Amino acid sequence: MTIVSPREFAAQAPPRTLAATKQRAAIDRRHPRHDIYAVPRFLRRLAGALVLVWLVFTLTFVLLHAAPGDAADLLIPAGATPADAARLRASLGLDQPLALQYAEWVVRAATGNLGESMALARPVGAVLADVLPASLALGLASLALTYLVGVAIGFAQAARRGPLDTLTTLATTAVYATPTFWLALATIALTTLGASALGVPAAWRLPAFGLRSPGLDLTGWAAFADIARHAVLPVLVLSAVGAAGVARYARSSAIVLLGEPWMRTARAKGATRRAVRWRHLLANALPPLVTLFALALPGVVAGSVFVESVFGWPGMGRMLVQAIGAHDVPVVLGATLAYAKVVILANLAADTALAALDPRRA
Repeated sequence: MTIVSPREFAAQAPPRTLAATKQRAAIDRRHPRHDIYAVPRFLRRLAGALVLVWLVFTLTFVLLHAAPGDAADLLIPAGATPADAARLRASLGLDQPLALQYAEWVVRAATGNLGESMALARPVGAVLADVLPASLALGLASLALTYLVGVAIGFAQAARRGPLDTLTTLATTAVYATPTFWLALATIALTTLGASALGVPAAWRLPAFGLRSPGLDLTGWAAFADIARHAVLPVLVLSAVGAAGVARYARSSAIVLLGEPWMRTARAKGATRRAVRWRHLLANALPPLVTLFALALPGVVAGSVFVESVFGWPGMGRMLVQAIGAHDVPVVLGATLAYAKVVILANLAADTALAALDPRRA
C-alpha cells in the first residue's frame, strides 16, 4: 500500500469546478509550499506596467510635436514682432532641441512635476485636479450601470433561449457597434428636438449640456439633484455601449457554464433554479467578468473623451480635447499619463483579483 500526501491525493483528480479548486487551495494552506515565483511574477507585471506608461508618454510626446504648429502660434498677438515671438518661444521652452525637451519632461514626470499649462499659465496638477472629480463621477457611475445591466441581460438571455434572445442579441450587437460620439449626438437630438416635437413639457426634459443649470445658485440636495439630472444622458450613453459588450460576453460565458456536468448535477440534486444561477453560475462566471472589467475600462476612458466633449461635461476628456486644440503639450501629456495610469492600475487590480477569485489562475 502506497501512502500519499494530501497534496498528491488532490493532484490525482484535476478539478473541473471553482469549488474543487478552492478545496485544493484549502489543502495547500494546511500544507503550504513556498512559491518562489509569486513575488517575481508580480514584479514582472509591475515592470511591464511601468514600461507601458513610458511608451504611452513617449508616443504622445512624439505625436504632439509631429503635428504642425505649437502653442506659441496661438499665444502670439497679431501685431507681435519676430523678436517677441522668439522671446515667447524661449519662455515656453520651445526653442530647445526636441531631445532635450523630451528628457526634461521624463525627469519632471518621474518626480511628479507635470509642469505648467502653456495656455492657462497654471500648474498642470491643479488643472487636472479641477476636472478630475467630474470625470471620476461620470466614469464610476457608467461602469457600475454597465455591469449591472450587462450581466443581468446576458444571464437572462442564457437562461431563456428563444426569439427574445435573438432580438436582444441583435440589439446589443447594434448598440455595441455604434460609435459613442454618434450615439451621444443622436441622444441630444432625441431629447431636445424630438422631445419638443412630441410636446414634452420643458420641466420633464433632461438637460443635454453642462454640469449645472445656469443662473441657479443651488446648494445641498438641490445642487446634487441638479447635477444628477445633467449626468443622466452622459451616463446612459457611456453605459449603453459598455453594457451591450458585457451582455454579449456574459451570455456566452453563461451558456458554456450552464452546459457543464456539475451544473446538471446541482439541478439533479434538487437545487432550485435561483440557487443554481446565483450560487454556482455567478460564482464561476466572476473570474472572466473581472477580466472583462479590465478590458472595458479603456473603452469607458476613451468614450468619456467624446461624451464629455459632446455633452459639455467639464471633465478631463473635454479638457484634453481643448488642450489638443491649443497645442498645450503639458496638459495633454499630464492627462494622457493620468488615463494610462488608471487603465494600467485597473489591469493590475484585475490580475490580483483573479488570483483571489480563481486559484487556477494564480
